[in-house]
Amino acid sequence: MGYQEIQTTIYKLMNIRELLLYPENWSQDIDPEGNGITLCGAFAFVGVDTTEYQQYADQDDPYAGGLARGQVPEPVWFMRQAINKIAPEFGGRIYEWTKAEGRTHEEVVEIIDSSIMLAKVERYRLFRSDARFDTSDLILDRWGERDGSRLCAMSSVSKLLGYETLTDMPWEVDPALAALVNLLNDRGTDESRQMLVSRITSIPFSGRTNVTFLISRVVFPNV
Repeated sequence: MGYQEIQTTIYKLMNIRELLLYPENWSQDIDPEGNGITLCGAFAFVGVDTTEYQQYADQDDPYAGGLARGQVPEPVWFMRQAINKIAPEFGGRIYEWTKAEGRTHEEVVEIIDSSIMLAKVERYRLFRSDARFDTSDLILDRWGERDGSRLCAMSSVSKLLGYETLTDMPWEVDPALAALVNLLNDRGTDESRQMLVSRITSIPFSGRTNVTFLISRVVFPNV
C-alpha cells in the first residue's frame, strides 16, 4: 500500500464515522424502509470502490472473514482488524459482528474509531519508511511559497504529504508543534535553519507533547 492509498482509506473511514455517528442513522440489520444504514452498507454509501473485489464476494457475507488483505477493500480490512482485536470469535465477519444480539450503536462507533487508529498507525509507518520522502537536497528558506517555489520547514512538510497548495499548518501536524517549527524556521539564521531538514519526516503524526503544549498555551500568550 502506498501513502496516498492509506490517506484515502483513512478519509473513507472518517466519512463512515461521520455518517454513523448519530444513532438514528445506524441500523443493526438491513432496514427495509431505508431509514438506517448498517456498518457494511456504510462502505458503499461513502464511496468505497468494491469493483475489483467482486471475484472474492460471498453471497452470505461480502466481507467474509477468510479473505486476505488485497481481497477486500482497505477500509474493510482495517475494520476487520479492529473487530478481530476485541472479538476474534467472529472471524473478522463484519456483518455477523454487527448483527450480534445486544450490539449497541456506541460499540459500532468505537470499532470505527479503532479502525481509524489502526490505519493512522500504518500511515505513520509508511511515511517514515517511504523512500520518496528524500530530504537530502532540501534547502529551507525563511518564507515558503504556496506554489513550492520556495520552501520553509512546514511548507516542505506539506509538500511531502502531497498538498497541492502548500501550507505551514498541515492538519497532520499538531498545531502546537507546527507553531514551534515555524518559529524556529523564521527566527533562525540561514545556517541554523538547515538543521531542521533532518527532522522533517519526524514532524507529522507525532501528536501533542508537553513541551509544545506549554509553548502554545503558556509562553506564546504571555509574550
